[in-house]
Amino acid sequence: VNNGRLTVSQAGGDKPRVYDKVNITLSDFSFTSSFPFTVTAQLPGNGTLKIEGKAGPINAGDAAKTPLDAKVTVQKMNLAESGFIDPAAGISGIADFDGNVTSDGHEAKTTGTLKATNLQVVKKGSPAGRLVQLHYIVNYDLAKESGTISQGEIAMGKALAHLTGTYDAHGKVTTVN
Repeated sequence: VNNGRLTVSQAGGDKPRVYDKVNITLSDFSFTSSFPFTVTAQLPGNGTLKIEGKAGPINAGDAAKTPLDAKVTVQKMNLAESGFIDPAAGISGIADFDGNVTSDGHEAKTTGTLKATNLQVVKKGSPAGRLVQLHYIVNYDLAKESGTISQGEIAMGKALAHLTGTYDAHGKVTTVN
């Protein structure tokens, strides 16, 4: 697919997310073995997305359980325009992300670093004057729709906070401990 457009929406959800300049490349595609792929796209607000890796063999019963090993790179994602965050939350800023995701079809593991400039986390607050950086390791059980945060380091300047815990995403609202 070259220079395509992808619209993503949820039943009963908010405004659909539109991704332009979508390019998808597959080679040696097979339903029964692993194959390489690359996906690139322009994000709302002029950010960019690149996902590169291998997937497969495809799980015919549930595509979400297809094994995957990929590197994800996001540059200059405008958080307020991304469509991933409720605009009423007041969260904004520009984010860059470098990470990896691996899945055996049962458990997914993601590691990565998120860097945000001008991060604002409260509607009436002010943007952070320094770069905010998050480095994390998260495991997710696909069947239980829950997981663990085994490493979370949030840094701003010399300040560093550590975060670990669990989360459950199987209901209407994700709970975090």
